[in-house]
Amino acid sequence: MPGRWWALCAVALLGIGSPLACAQILGFDKGYVESDGGVPTSGSSVSGSATGSGGGGTGGGASGTGGGQVDAGPPVACTDVAGCPGQNTECAKRTCVGGFCGESYTAAGTAISAQAAGNCQKIVCDGHGAITLQVDDANIPDDHNPCTKDICANGTPSNPPEKGGTPCGGALTCDATGHCAGCGTPADCPGKDTECELRSCTGSLCGFLYTAAGTPVMMQTTGDCKKNVCNGMGAVSIVFDATDIPSSNNPCIIDGCSMGSPTQTNTAAGAPCSGANGGTVCDGNGACVACLVPTSCPGQDTECKTRTCTGHTCGFSYQTSGMAVSTQTPGDCKKNVCDGMGGVTASADDADAPTDGSTCNVASCSGGAPVHTPAASGTPCGAQKVCNGSGSCTGCVMASDCPGAATECQAPACTSGVCGFNYTANGTAVAAQTPGDCKKNVCNGAGGVATIADDTDVPVDGDPCTSDVCSNGTPSNPPAPAGTACTVGGTVCNGAGACAACVPGTSRFCCGVKTQACCALFDPSTSAVCDPAVQTCGPQAITHGPGLLGCCCGTTQDCDAAGHWGACY
Repeated sequence: MPGRWWALCAVALLGIGSPLACAQILGFDKGYVESDGGVPTSGSSVSGSATGSGGGGTGGGASGTGGGQVDAGPPVACTDVAGCPGQNTECAKRTCVGGFCGESYTAAGTAISAQAAGNCQKIVCDGHGAITLQVDDANIPDDHNPCTKDICANGTPSNPPEKGGTPCGGALTCDATGHCAGCGTPADCPGKDTECELRSCTGSLCGFLYTAAGTPVMMQTTGDCKKNVCNGMGAVSIVFDATDIPSSNNPCIIDGCSMGSPTQTNTAAGAPCSGANGGTVCDGNGACVACLVPTSCPGQDTECKTRTCTGHTCGFSYQTSGMAVSTQTPGDCKKNVCDGMGGVTASADDADAPTDGSTCNVASCSGGAPVHTPAASGTPCGAQKVCNGSGSCTGCVMASDCPGAATECQAPACTSGVCGFNYTANGTAVAAQTPGDCKKNVCNGAGGVATIADDTDVPVDGDPCTSDVCSNGTPSNPPAPAGTACTVGGTVCNGAGACAACVPGTSRFCCGVKTQACCALFDPSTSAVCDPAVQTCGPQAITHGPGLLGCCCGTTQDCDAAGHWGACY
């Protein structure tokens, strides 16, 4: 069949979406219908990301646009065929050879699985990745009528009548016009009823009532991207069915159909999933794994343990046992350290003496416990003051008589002639603080200062695309949710801590720069072009250069993982 009919078929499918129109154009007698629309383009052995529509070639085959020439674009590097663009079909398979993507074409003349019965033709691969028709005089047009002959003559089907008087079943004989005559009921007629044809008897002449072309039959194979249908002449044909998608039951694989062949495309790495072994994200190779990076693992990092992701398995890296952490209580004779298993434990630190000692009551540590030792009786403790041997300085009249300086956490006191201290309540905040360190310096109730966790003292970094968080005294600034408004570098946060142009995973209509001829094809009466204010086709002409106008015809662009708008497609 001339190549121009293939092109016309592609137009029928793409323009009006009618598989029946394609079947009639190709002469399949309502048999083979290419449900996917069009045929694959041929191309070079090493391909880029270019695509093309079938048709346009001449000389009897489906070829790429322009007689088999296609703009392949730059070579696409690969490590395996799964990373190459496009899909496999019965006539073309993706390859990864020498580190670059390409295609391997099925030998010319190889029949595909979808065929039309009885049209004296065979649908075969053309050797360039597309399909074409080939004469097949063995594919006879069997009309199930014993009074006609089933003939193929160089690809042309016909059913001329048998000789009058030829027996056609029981007492019935053929008339000169190819009818089995003499029936009283359809049951008298030769043959048998099927889903695609029923015998009939009208005016004593046998015939058939054919089921409408395209009607599915009961026998189907689920998920094979094909459909068994009646061809309108009593036979069953196999047609492409892009809705009969297989199911791999894998959240990291997108199942589909291409030219009657099942396809599988790996979901992008990082896409959420729910799988066995605690899988939460797709690895980009069709598997649901627990993690790709440590931050995708559950839990929180601390000073004593950090999350890890090794071989897609979540774990922890533990700080060396004995490593001091930042949160300490001064003067408690202890030191908070990592225990080597991710936790925090307190170890004895006799160098961390209490700060509440006085001349008459010396503070120290022993085995990790505070010790207060009274100074010897008579030890001078101020002007005309002495220690009483029980830890007190005697002889005072007022607090100013007593030694020691007043602080936020203690003040000298004189009670019944005895010097002492009044201590600020435990937990009272002092003036010296470090904003944003998730901690608070407070009085310890014994005159000293302690540092405790304060998860309200968040580390404000001024970045709208990060959150200000304290976790048990540890500050962090994790990324804000994708879509959070921002103003520097973009308008929305991308979920990875940056201000970007868009939310990853969203799409929008966009306007490309096309030629005057392109816009005229869209609306010849007005030469409508793109109105960028609404990003739809409108009457305002936007000149981008000699002969160039902005024109939007329903194209789309996606927001990538970094929050940048990608190319229109």
